[in-house]
Amino acid sequence: MPARTAAPPAAPAVLAPAVLALLGAAACSHAGARAGSLSSGALSYGAAYALADRAGSFVVERRSGPGGPGAPGAADGERALVTKERVLPPGGDGDGDGFLERTVAVAAAGTGGPGDVPLLVPRFSQHTVWLEGGRHFVETRFAPDGRTMDARLASPEARWSGRRSFPVPEGAGALCYVLQVVECAGYAGFVREAVRRGVGRMRLTLVWEGWPYVREQYQGLPEGPFGQAVLSYDGPAPDGGRRFSLDVGGQSILYVVDGDGKMTKRFWISQGSTLLIRDP
Repeated sequence: MPARTAAPPAAPAVLAPAVLALLGAAACSHAGARAGSLSSGALSYGAAYALADRAGSFVVERRSGPGGPGAPGAADGERALVTKERVLPPGGDGDGDGFLERTVAVAAAGTGGPGDVPLLVPRFSQHTVWLEGGRHFVETRFAPDGRTMDARLASPEARWSGRRSFPVPEGAGALCYVLQVVECAGYAGFVREAVRRGVGRMRLTLVWEGWPYVREQYQGLPEGPFGQAVLSYDGPAPDGGRRFSLDVGGQSILYVVDGDGKMTKRFWISQGSTLLIRDP
C-alpha cells in the first residue's frame, strides 16, 4: 500500500432498478432511521474516528447532513445528503489543509424499486489523496438521466489524468457511493427493518468515489469505478450495537451501528483496516 503523505502547506431522480430482498416501513422503535428521513441521527451527524491500517494510524473526521440549495450535482429543488470525510495525521485537529485524504459525496433523495422505496441517488463526488508526495484528485458527476457518470482526474501520472465517461450498470441493486453505504441503507429503511425482523439483505451497486487511486491503496478492488455488493444484517454486537456485513468482490467489510443507525465501527479485515468512533 503506498503511504499517505500530507499535503504541502498552505430534476427528479432517475434510478437504476433496485433489487431489495427486504422492504417495508418499520413502525417500532428499533435501531435505524425511518425511511426517507435526511435529518435522522443516522444521516445527520458529525463524528471523529480512529483509523488504523497497513499505512499507519490516523484520525478521521466525518460529517453528514442535508445539503442546502445548490448542493453540487443536485438539480434545482432536489433534496440531497452531503457526506464529507477527511483523513488526518495522528493528533490532527482538522485545521488548515494538512489532510491526507478528503472526500465529499452528494446523493439526491429519490425512490425506486417495488413500492417506490426511498433511495439515495449518487449525483456528485470529489476525492483527493496525497500518495508518496503527489496530489491525486478525481471528481465524478452523474448525467441528469442517471445513465452515465463522468469522471475528471488530475494526477502527477498521465495514466491517471484527463476525463472519462462510464455507463451506469443497470438492474443490479441500488446505486450508492462507498462513502455513504450506511446512510444509503438507513435512508431506505433497511437498517431499521432488518433489525426489527432479525434478518435482511440489500443489493447494492457501489460507486468507488476514490477510483482509480483507491486501487493503489487496497487490493482486490474492481478495475472500474462500479462494483456489485450485498449488505446483510448479522445480528446484535457485543457492545449493544448492530452488525452488518458488506460482501464486495469476495471481501467482507463489517459495520457496527448504534441505536440511531450511525456507524460506530468498521472492520475491513482483508485490508487490515479498522475504524473506531472516538467519544461516541
